[in-house]
Amino acid sequence: MNQIAEISCDFKLDDESRIPYYYQLKNQIIEIIESGKWQPGQMLPYENQICEQLKISRIVVRQAFQELKNEGYIISRKGKGSFVAKPKIYENWMQNFMGFNENMTKLGFKVSNNVLCLEKINASQKIAEILQLKNSKEVVMLKRLHNINDEPFYLSTNYMPYAMFPGILNEDFTKNSLYKILETKYEVDITHSRRYIGLEYLNTEDARLLNLKKSEPVFQVESVSYRKGEIPFEYFVSFHIAGRSRFVVELIKTESFGKDSKISLDSISSGVFIKPPEMKYRAGIKNNF
Repeated sequence: MNQIAEISCDFKLDDESRIPYYYQLKNQIIEIIESGKWQPGQMLPYENQICEQLKISRIVVRQAFQELKNEGYIISRKGKGSFVAKPKIYENWMQNFMGFNENMTKLGFKVSNNVLCLEKINASQKIAEILQLKNSKEVVMLKRLHNINDEPFYLSTNYMPYAMFPGILNEDFTKNSLYKILETKYEVDITHSRRYIGLEYLNTEDARLLNLKKSEPVFQVESVSYRKGEIPFEYFVSFHIAGRSRFVVELIKTESFGKDSKISLDSISSGVFIKPPEMKYRAGIKNNF
């Protein structure tokens, strides 16, 4: 078990500053965490220790701790105290269609995947409509648990037209990137995808796989990917641990907003997608590749 973090002797608040004490305290703790002096998993000093050293009330400390929790720097464990949180992993989706394995490996993480299901099934009505299936409703379902540094990171389930990818059931997805296989073996010319993000709660089994409680919300991501000719070739749903994930979206200017500019809110140019009544999408991101 990690030792309790020590309060540095130069850890002090400025009485003459107009900045509230809780905000000064929060920023000093952030500096210490980002400097590496306090490590992930290390327990923060007890509230009363900070109160005594800095001559401040417990309300001030609790307000600082609450903001640190909200911003993902610390976590609280009931009856045990507050601890330095693991750093969030940033996923950049704009202008990036690199597979999970390639992306995270490039960032220096140890990546592993557990294949939970790889089989041919009949598509539901929703999936059949999304993938524009007309004749055969058979799809390949690939469900995986993605791990970073031997810890669960997110769950994903991909659906692809079976007729479009014969032989894909024989691939090893514990190591190989799905998108790399689609591009190299099946010559899929990937042009773009549309992704939708919202908050969701997991069923018991999926929560267990991610080491979460059912009461803990996760980021739900739904995505439809297209090949040349605006042909959908893949639909996936993934669940990301909120405490470990942070999505980066880069905004680019695509058209001048002059007097005569008219951009429909429900268009690719606007970046805003009006959700269909039957879908739970809350925000849309379009990736260009």
